[in-house]
Amino acid sequence: MPPGGAETVLWRHRWQPEDEAYRLPNASYGYDEAVVRGAESIELTPEVGEGLLIDPRFFHAVRPSRGDRRIALGFAVGVSASGRLLTWA
Repeated sequence: MPPGGAETVLWRHRWQPEDEAYRLPNASYGYDEAVVRGAESIELTPEVGEGLLIDPRFFHAVRPSRGDRRIALGFAVGVSASGRLLTWA
């Protein structure tokens, strides 16, 4: 982890069709943070070796790093019809 920044922020706000008005122009993904204005949030600063499991249906962001890079891996987790835990990238 870098010495500063790189916090993960989660908002209690799931995407709604009207949120498209906040989509960042000329970007392949992302929304202006005004889309979550007033929504309850939590900010987490993971330590080296920790992992965060989040529900990606909620708006989330990673703050810019300061002083060094943050390296992150992403993958999906789900439960099969038989109850088995599955992961995929």
